[in-house]
Amino acid sequence: MVMPEEDRLWPEEDDDCFEFFLSLSTELAIGTGGPALTARLLALQPGERLWADPQPEGNYTLDDIKPEDNVVFLATGTGEAPHNRMVWELLREGHSGRIASVVSVRRQTDLAYRVLHERLERMFTNYQYVPIVTQEPTVVGSRLQSMLESGLLEEKLGNELDPEHCHVFLCGNPGMLGLPRKTEGSDETTYPKPLGMMELLEKRGYSLDSPGPAGLHFERSFPDP
Repeated sequence: MVMPEEDRLWPEEDDDCFEFFLSLSTELAIGTGGPALTARLLALQPGERLWADPQPEGNYTLDDIKPEDNVVFLATGTGEAPHNRMVWELLREGHSGRIASVVSVRRQTDLAYRVLHERLERMFTNYQYVPIVTQEPTVVGSRLQSMLESGLLEEKLGNELDPEHCHVFLCGNPGMLGLPRKTEGSDETTYPKPLGMMELLEKRGYSLDSPGPAGLHFERSFPDP
């Protein structure tokens, strides 16, 4: 029996292109700042060339994930872009552990991949999509940090964020991540304010230095702690 087209994952052999998920911020629109890469990509005209390294590199990968591990992806805005690829990769390989993708955005219209995530939920019993909207009066939402502190995030997931059993991936707004910094001239590490997810998760037993049985993963585009 051949599965309907809409009930199949994108086949690996057809993966021959790049997909960019970008947000045109106010700063970019008025030319006063914002991410340089995003501005340059949005300035490209149809037919213009874009150079790309032949081999993608980075440390934000699934290398430490075992087939039975639980994995929770936490993202704000376009930070879900790498998570979408990772979710596809895990599902394509028959991952048996639980997978959840939590995406926090300001408006419902920012949930660009919602329909696809909901389709994946119907296709895979171990996959869960949790959209969160924070700035619409008709929708009850909160920051990921607040949801973790109150217990609401784990209630929605139906899964405890425990470093012994669950990997956590973080990508998005630096304020959400809350990457710690070393105090100049000492070994003391300080976390930024307001509270970020890294400080909260470290209190849960997650470590930035040693992954442990299940780790805390983030894109190290900032200086290491």
